[in-house]
Amino acid sequence: MVKITFPDLQGPLDTVEQLACESLLLSMLFDPDASFRALNRAADLQIACANLFTSYIQDGSLGYTHQHGFLIRGNILIRCDSAVMTSSDLYAELVDPMDEKVLASLEGRGIHSCGMIGHAVPRMLELPSLRCIDLGQSEMNDIDELYKQAAGRRIPLLRIHPSLKEVERGTICRRFSTGVSLHFRAESIQDAKRIFNSYVTSTMSSPAGAME
Repeated sequence: MVKITFPDLQGPLDTVEQLACESLLLSMLFDPDASFRALNRAADLQIACANLFTSYIQDGSLGYTHQHGFLIRGNILIRCDSAVMTSSDLYAELVDPMDEKVLASLEGRGIHSCGMIGHAVPRMLELPSLRCIDLGQSEMNDIDELYKQAAGRRIPLLRIHPSLKEVERGTICRRFSTGVSLHFRAESIQDAKRIFNSYVTSTMSSPAGAME
């Protein structure tokens, strides 16, 4: 059977940014009320589209969904890449309420962003309905600091990009003992198998470094 998953419905901020381009950023500064209305409308449309598509989805266990190749708890992963261009205060004032509206309405639990998103993560972690953060480019952030912040809320970080040495030696498991998923880009299938075997061997032979 072919699995049918949600298309990328983006998120309130990314949707409006694609429509308004850079003018949205100016509007967020000088006309926050108009920006709020636009983001709210985008949130309503995302919720409506998700509810429409739900009957066609064949994604597996109820209450879980596959996004970016990973299984996440919840029904949707908001894309919030454009948050890299906002301040933490603007995110908290205008974007934060709309992300929470989508997450709460859809029983969705995740937010994704590529790029340097560390400034917005503390605000994201305050969202009541958030259950995970998906990092498209974890290497561009102070991932140890983000991990410490997320651990306090028991929010897992997805797609952490470890170094080859950390994977082969299993030291990544001591750095992040729980609450993460790892994503390593191998050059080939053969390399992937070799690296994976090294990872399994090193973590099994060193209980202190094994994932929980």
